[in-house]
Amino acid sequence: MTIRRSIWVAAALFTCTIPIAVAQSVLPPILGPGKSMFSSGSEFPEPKPFGTTIKQLPGQRVVDATAIKGQWFTRAVQRNVMLENERIPQLFTSLLLELQPDGSYTLEYQAYWGGVRDSSDPRFVGIEANERGRFSLSGSILLLQAEAIDLTRQQNGTRHRETLASASRAYVVRLDKDGRFLNIAGACARYQIEPVCQSVRSVWFSLREMGGQRRMLTR
Repeated sequence: MTIRRSIWVAAALFTCTIPIAVAQSVLPPILGPGKSMFSSGSEFPEPKPFGTTIKQLPGQRVVDATAIKGQWFTRAVQRNVMLENERIPQLFTSLLLELQPDGSYTLEYQAYWGGVRDSSDPRFVGIEANERGRFSLSGSILLLQAEAIDLTRQQNGTRHRETLASASRAYVVRLDKDGRFLNIAGACARYQIEPVCQSVRSVWFSLREMGGQRRMLTR
C-alpha cells in the first residue's frame, strides 16, 4: 500500500483537541531503539470526542500536582480508518506521558499503520515523536509547555527527522477515585494523526498509571 507524503505533512502540522476513554488493562510499553511501545497483551478503548455528547470527564478534580506525577500510558488500535484519502486497515497509536517531581515532563508518541511494529524494520511506516518541557496545574487544568519536539517520520525504509517549534497545550484533567486512571481532554499535539483529531475540536483520552501505586486525591 502506498501512503502519500501528504499524510506526513498532516501529521506534522495539524492541531486539534483530544478525547480519552477509560482503559481496562495494560502491559508496560517496550521502549528503546528499534522497539515499539505496543504490546499485544491488551487494547485500550479509542479516543472519543469531547464537548459534544460528552461534556464532563469522569473522576474527581485535581488541585495538587503531586497527585498526578509519574508515568501515564494509553494506546489505541483503530481499524478501517481514513488518513487523508487513503484507507488504512489498522492504525496503532500510543502515548506515554511522564510528569516529573521537578515540574518537567516527557511525552513519547508513536503511530504506525503498516503490518510491522518494529521501527528498525525497513517496512515500518509511521511516526515517532519525543516531546519534553515543563508542566503546571491550576484549577484542574494541566498545562504542557513544550520546549523541544523531535519528530521522526518513516516510510519505505527512509527516516526523516525534524525538530518542531515549541508549543503549549492545556487539558482539563480528572483522576478516578482509585487514582489509577487520568482522564484528560484538550487539544491534540500537532503531530498526532488520529482521525478524531482531524474531525473534532476536543478529544478525551484515559491514561493508566504505570507506577502501580494508589494515589491520594486532594478534593
